[in-house]
Amino acid sequence: MCAFQKTNTSREYSARFLLFYIPRAGPKQQHELQKTKYQLYIPGVKKKKRRKRRRKRRRKKKKEKKKRRRRRRRREKKKKEEEEEEEEEEEEEEEEEEEEEEEEEEEEEEEEEEEEEEEEEEEEEEEEEEEEEEEEEEELFYFEPLFPIRFRVVLSLPFLSGRVSQLARHQVRDKWVVKLSLTLQQRRKL
Repeated sequence: MCAFQKTNTSREYSARFLLFYIPRAGPKQQHELQKTKYQLYIPGVKKKKRRKRRRKRRRKKKKEKKKRRRRRRRREKKKKEEEEEEEEEEEEEEEEEEEEEEEEEEEEEEEEEEEEEEEEEEEEEEEEEEEEEEEEEEELFYFEPLFPIRFRVVLSLPFLSGRVSQLARHQVRDKWVVKLSLTLQQRRKL
């Protein structure tokens, strides 16, 4: 409760009294009352202002809430999108890794097959070389006897053309050829 002091007299009036006194006041007093009007307790005026302020506050709060919700939703959406993108990238990376692993396995299998083929070829070559060596050894055995005199006798036979084969050995019933074959067998055993 605010008090208003009258200028003419020293009496103090309450705000409620002044409400009824305002219309009968003089111009000077009315001007002073207009100045202090919002300080006085006038029923209804302050309530209206309070309501207005409350409404404003409520509206502000609602707007802020809406903003917060929108921001939250946007953040959640962004997070979801980022997570989905990360998952997609991880899946793509996993698929690429699986493809690379499959390619590596295929390459390893191809390399193993090539190695097996090379080994088989080497074995075949070794077998061929062994066969050739055996043939050469046989030839050497035939052409390098211990006793050159006997060898000359074999070569001097008209139906042998430079090489004594097994067939020829069996066909020819000559003591010199038999002796030569014996010496060859002995040399192979050594």
